[in-house]
This record gives sequence, C-alpha cells and structure tokens, in this order.
Amino acid sequence: MRISRALLFVRFYRRNGRLWVRSWWRRFELEPGMAAELTKVAGPRRRLTILSDGEVLWSCVYWPSLWNLVIDPDLDFTSAEPEDFDLGLMVSNVLSNPARLERLRTGGG
Repeated sequence: MRISRALLFVRFYRRNGRLWVRSWWRRFELEPGMAAELTKVAGPRRRLTILSDGEVLWSCVYWPSLWNLVIDPDLDFTSAEPEDFDLGLMVSNVLSNPARLERLRTGGG
C-alpha cells in the first residue's frame, strides 16, 4: 500500500476504455467491485482510501478545494458540483455508482 500526502500529483483518466488513477510512478485501474472510503482526518483534511477485495490498495490524505468550503449551495448559480473541485470525492462517487463507472469507462461521460 502506498500512502500519498496530496492529490497534487494524482491523476484520474480514461485510456483505451479503462479508468486509471496515477500517483507519482504508481498506476492502477479502477474496476467494478472496488470501493472508496472518504473520511475526515483533521480540520478540513480528508483521506481517500481505495480498496480492492477489502484490501487497501492506495490511500491519500489531502486538503479539499477551498472552493467547496466557502460556497453556499443556496447562493451558487453555477452548474458546478462539489466533486468538480474535489478529485477524492469524484473518485469515491464514481466507484460507488457501477453504472457511472461503466459509462465513464466506455467514454459516455
């Protein structure tokens, strides 16, 4: 297991019909059946943990975007969602929704 300290050097992308997460030199595919845990650590910091078959595959403690901490959802007139500014939240949401995972894998957005 590799624990990263920030999402600054983490990438989430699709290539050849497969979704990948790359952290520095480590790369792994996001597959059906994987899970993500998103937990608060201290203050606004969060920990994203990706599990495969119940085993921790990768974990990262990070600061979510300050944008998510200051916007008031009742006053925000943009079409932006909190996951648009929080990669950890996006990866967690994708892994928790098998239909969305498959749609992203096949290039359907």
